[in-house]
Amino acid sequence: MQRAERFDFNRPYHCIRLVFKNSTEALPKDVNWRKKIILWLDYDGRLRDSVLADVSFFCDLAMPGSMLITSVQANADRGDRLSRLKSRIDPVKIPADINEDYLEEWGTASAYHRILSNEIQSALARRNGTREPDRKLEFRQLFYFIYADGAKMLTVGGLLHEVGHRPIYDKCGFSTKLDFIRTGSEPFHLFAPSLTLREVQHLDKQLPCSGTSGMGSGPGQFLSAIVW
Repeated sequence: MQRAERFDFNRPYHCIRLVFKNSTEALPKDVNWRKKIILWLDYDGRLRDSVLADVSFFCDLAMPGSMLITSVQANADRGDRLSRLKSRIDPVKIPADINEDYLEEWGTASAYHRILSNEIQSALARRNGTREPDRKLEFRQLFYFIYADGAKMLTVGGLLHEVGHRPIYDKCGFSTKLDFIRTGSEPFHLFAPSLTLREVQHLDKQLPCSGTSGMGSGPGQFLSAIVW
């Protein structure tokens, strides 16, 4: 079975559209940036400049009310960790206090979280330069997960909205209603449950859910991109 055929065979729901392209090609051509979107950039490799470029691309074009989620492998490098990090990421984007000791164990995930957060803020600062005060864009972090599924992984995500929508965001009460919400520098550590095949099948039957709500008006879109 060819690679694309195998992905299509394992597609769990017909509502998922598979796009077999590199993310740098799929994001400009296969996403309708005139609509609100939920974009999950799910990489199986470490953080690198190409990932930051995808994140920056979202920040440049996404509509207010859109959501960005990014997942990367967060294993500590072997050997000279800092040098290897600098070989993948522009050293200018690495905070000055990150050193060899910082990158041990889950410290690599912490470093990645900071670099991703800085990239988002830098991109939005450029985009906000000509926008009216109430229409300036903010990215509000909601997710900061660390977990291990064979490799250490990091997932960071949040919501993009205009400054004028702060009251709507605050009214949602994410932090008070959901105990896994993380808006700061402390992660939520996920531990994957051990499930039987029957339990997994039961959970799968609950999806996809219908009915959505969000800031502003207009439908959103979902894109599942197989990238390499």
